[in-house]
Amino acid sequence: SRLLHWLIIVAGHDEYWTRTIRDAFDAALTGGVNLAFMGANDGFWQMRYDVADGIPGIQEYRSRLTDPSKDPATKTERFRRLEPARPECTLMGVSYAGGIGGPKDFLVTATGSADPWLAGTGLAAGDTLRGLVGYEWDTLDATCAPPGTTVLFHSDAAPKPADSVR
Repeated sequence: SRLLHWLIIVAGHDEYWTRTIRDAFDAALTGGVNLAFMGANDGFWQMRYDVADGIPGIQEYRSRLTDPSKDPATKTERFRRLEPARPECTLMGVSYAGGIGGPKDFLVTATGSADPWLAGTGLAAGDTLRGLVGYEWDTLDATCAPPGTTVLFHSDAAPKPADSVR
């Protein structure tokens, strides 16, 4: 098949996805499409479009126990809690782990400063990018990050660290 897209950019905080959206991102990644997530907490909750009380809209129960759907794959649950689980870190390398607050500073990591993405920027390991970590942030999840994931920027922000990866 012919590659139609080289890059998909998600502007940020695209928290609620349908199963179809997640399937499309997984297929794009498998098909060699580059994915750029410019904000945090993307693809966190699975929701679906449905009709409730005669009104079409987004259905999102946040619990498989209260969700009336009979199909476990369509439950409106965090993707990482679905059966089978589909954690966002398998797609992005990072996961929302409860980082809330901001603004916080990012530091350039040693691996980040050597990465081709930062070539020619003048950034060196330990340089500070002030106030770049916003209200919610993601954290590296090395247990499920795709092979070759590189941490470009890191913050020891409380309550959870913040990471930006390639």
